[in-house]
Amino acid sequence: MDNRNRRRHRTGLARPLNEVRPEARRDRDRVLYSLEFQRLAGVTQVASPTERFPVHNRLTHSLKVSQVGRAIAWELLHRHSGVGLERRLDPDVVESACLAHDLGHPPFGHNTERELDSLLWNPDQPEASLFDGFEGNAQTFRVVTKTAIKYQADEDAPGLNLTAATLNAILKYPVTQDDPDKRRTKWGYYLSEKEDFAFARSTMPGPESDAPSLEADIMNIADDITYAVHDVEDFFRAGLLPLDAVASNSAERDWFLRRTTLDPKRTSAVLDKIILLRFQGVHANFAQLAEFRSSTVNRFIHGIGIALTGKGPTLSVADHVAFEIAVLKDLTRAYVIESPAVQSQRYGQRRMIRTLFTIFLEEATKPADTIAERRRHLQIFPPLYRELIEQLDSSDVSAIKRTIADLIASMAEQQAIDTFAKLTGQIQGSVIEPIV
Repeated sequence: MDNRNRRRHRTGLARPLNEVRPEARRDRDRVLYSLEFQRLAGVTQVASPTERFPVHNRLTHSLKVSQVGRAIAWELLHRHSGVGLERRLDPDVVESACLAHDLGHPPFGHNTERELDSLLWNPDQPEASLFDGFEGNAQTFRVVTKTAIKYQADEDAPGLNLTAATLNAILKYPVTQDDPDKRRTKWGYYLSEKEDFAFARSTMPGPESDAPSLEADIMNIADDITYAVHDVEDFFRAGLLPLDAVASNSAERDWFLRRTTLDPKRTSAVLDKIILLRFQGVHANFAQLAEFRSSTVNRFIHGIGIALTGKGPTLSVADHVAFEIAVLKDLTRAYVIESPAVQSQRYGQRRMIRTLFTIFLEEATKPADTIAERRRHLQIFPPLYRELIEQLDSSDVSAIKRTIADLIASMAEQQAIDTFAKLTGQIQGSVIEPIV
């Protein structure tokens, strides 16, 4: 087995004799069948999955990212056949990484990321803080290597036990927070997963660097393409983003151009290519939107190539593709993400996450004279996390904080809302309703 197909942890379970799936395809299936992947159906993409109007959630987003990522990989292999690209590019690895890329995404998305990071890292109290804080990409790496459960003997094979190639393809940011005085804005792993990171990066040819793998770059651009297109589609259909007016009405276009930092001339040229009628829910509108989606994604995929350099193959994204993606993302930001309705929701979400974290931390660190007394303090925790925190010393505040962050990040949004309401006395709940 080559290094890319190695798994860090070997188990006593032998591979079935009739197993014909490649190792990377087994990775894909492990992600697809995990509880962590299923949870993404209840996690926000931009708008809550509980909205009455159907919009993408993190699960439908991840499925589409995997389709786009696989399409890019096959396109590149076909276009560059005969140069040995297949040794560095496996569509199954790309698909696995695309499916896994948001497993660490917490309830309410980037809003919660920032809140949890501020709760874990307090520069004024470094002795009780984790300076590698919280970041969704690093949490994804932690999920697949540590917190997801596949085997009975967790100490032998924690996480999903994915191959080195798939782990490396998940690392969009192959760096960590390594300087508490100069913190990064994005990072890909926590110090607790340092050995897993080294194993993943052992697949990289040549000298060690901070560059992502080719497969990680494909996962990243597939993510950008997918949400740039489907967020615009969602909110145009919902009537929040007047894409037809921005494309054809000078007053509406001027409003948007005043709110973007992108080059106005190039932005206008992109908007000129959008031909859409006002969405009224009739057959022609749905067909037109489907054509917009299909043609845009196809054009973007065909604008992605490979540059063959002395350091090996690297991903090349045409400038016009990168710019069009930026315009589409900025439309969603200007019309939806920065709207007062979304901002007021986000304020409440941050308060909810901070309150939940504070309650859990207070109960987990309460002094207790006996094991029984400590267990009473931990009754508000779901059984799995109660079990994990019982194994920690109540004075080990840093380890407890990381475990509480794992708990909150593992929740679906309605689960977080219901837990908050119960623990703050806003609802009584039911005595026969389990804590999960």
